[in-house]
Amino acid sequence: MNTKAFRRKLTAAIGAITACATLTCGGVGAAHAEERDTLGDSVLNAYNALNGNGMRFEKVSHPQAGLRAADGVVDYIGNGMITEADKGQGDRGQSYSYAAASHGDWVYIGTMYGGLGVQAILSHGMASNMGMSAEAAKNLMQTMYAGHMYLGEPDGKSAGGMLFKFNVKTGETKILMSKSAGIEGGKGVIPTFRSAFEMNGKLYFEGMVMDTANPDLDQREIQTAIAMQNGFPCIYEIDPANGDKLTLVHNSVDTEGFRTLVNQKVFTSTRAIGSFKDTLIAGDLKIDANGNGAAYLVASNTPSVPGSYKVIADMASFDNLPAIHRSDVNGGGGIYQVLEFNGKLYVVVCTGNADTRNEQTGTLRSFAIYVGENNGDATNKADWSWRPLVGDTAKGAKYAYGLDASRVSAGACTLQVFGDHLYIGDYNDVSSALQGFAMNMDFVTQATNLEQSINLYRMDANENVEMLVGDANKTFPDGGSTGLGSGYGNNMNQYTWQTAVHEGKMYLSTMNTTTLLEPIAQFTNGDILHMSAQEWKDTVQYLRAFLEIVFKGDDAATFSRTRSVRPSADDPEALVEWACQQASARAAADRWRQ
Repeated sequence: MNTKAFRRKLTAAIGAITACATLTCGGVGAAHAEERDTLGDSVLNAYNALNGNGMRFEKVSHPQAGLRAADGVVDYIGNGMITEADKGQGDRGQSYSYAAASHGDWVYIGTMYGGLGVQAILSHGMASNMGMSAEAAKNLMQTMYAGHMYLGEPDGKSAGGMLFKFNVKTGETKILMSKSAGIEGGKGVIPTFRSAFEMNGKLYFEGMVMDTANPDLDQREIQTAIAMQNGFPCIYEIDPANGDKLTLVHNSVDTEGFRTLVNQKVFTSTRAIGSFKDTLIAGDLKIDANGNGAAYLVASNTPSVPGSYKVIADMASFDNLPAIHRSDVNGGGGIYQVLEFNGKLYVVVCTGNADTRNEQTGTLRSFAIYVGENNGDATNKADWSWRPLVGDTAKGAKYAYGLDASRVSAGACTLQVFGDHLYIGDYNDVSSALQGFAMNMDFVTQATNLEQSINLYRMDANENVEMLVGDANKTFPDGGSTGLGSGYGNNMNQYTWQTAVHEGKMYLSTMNTTTLLEPIAQFTNGDILHMSAQEWKDTVQYLRAFLEIVFKGDDAATFSRTRSVRPSADDPEALVEWACQQASARAAADRWRQ
């Protein structure tokens, strides 16, 4: 075993996002019967903002379970099934709130079943770079994460993601769509919705789904799609006034189109959704005339009607820049976001692919922003004109990719209109960094990302951009006007996630990569000083299991003569001493062979 490789190795874990973080969003649509607010009666855990502004954050899902317990809002009951309420055991697989929208007293949330995906990336990397078995990789990961790495459901089955709603007054939960539970049109369908948008009292969720009963796919294709997080790119409508009726209003591709996207290693999910005046605008994936997967924008002024979505922009509209393959920036972000501001449509485009890789920094090309102007029918492609605002300055862009030529880490950005400005928050390419060190033992991208943490900008109606948060560069020599440097003073802040405007204030959330880098960060952020006795015991037990697997390898005979009786796991100090002795013996044997 190459011990230097272990010292270089970073592993990663998905940071859970509290599924009900959007509970403060205002209601929309028709009024509902007034319900008494009983949710607060069951809250046991809360966090008061440290800046003294009076804000209080309460844990309202599984409130009786307390902190540091499995949550996921619903309960996993075995054999790949979930339910709204069982015994409070939770479901760690529902660890990522990907999309949310509110209506009345309900917040509608779509999850990404993501924890297992990270574990698979790391396991594959350890196998390819270190020659580990799956069992050895599992125990090494658990050693590094004190037993907290999510490795899948307890029985090894997969529940898949879900779409559910949560009542902000009573705490009632209802699953609308999932593999094992849901309402009509939702049961048996695994969703991975990445964005949500409210329009005319209805909710539109965009992303991808996998119908487990699809008669056009065989079970091998379905199971592979679930494992690889592939699906059919689409838009679903939810009608809260009609019993949450689910309608598939736009399906991007047919079965053969789906297979083409998968075979070409296109990330099969769409993300961008918004409006322009009274028209719904959404990102799309289709097969072009040459048989290749391609990104598009579609529009409908009757979004409830299936088949009403018309193409208003294609790859050429964005200078063939949208990067949609899994190996591209942000895992194939493509057309990332659309947002209307000052009578124009602003489109975030992920542009980085292998051809744009900077070997010195390990990064792919940064994001572009295009501006769409319409002089007639918003659903008519001919009535739209497009120009770059951020991107290739040789083609007329006012700002370089990433808003400055030196900004090489931001694969995407998040837009938010607040007052008379458009706010722009960086979004670093965490996906490529993770795959770089997990799959290729390459830490250059991660190092660059940590050096170039995220910035925040705002743009006025004349498209003049001001840096609010960030370090000085050539375009913004004075740095951020707030006085905060990149990362808001913490370089672990690696992307700007969801933003919202509520009661006259703009709220902005970030992804802090400390959790992803916990095996190293624990020594710098103090976590290791606060590990419980059980966590220490678990860590030693996983280390023991890992070492046992290593010693059972092809050199087992070499070590059999040096092994002493293995101490009990109940004596951690003795067990660690024993493990060190065995490691020293193995190192001596390596030197002898050389």
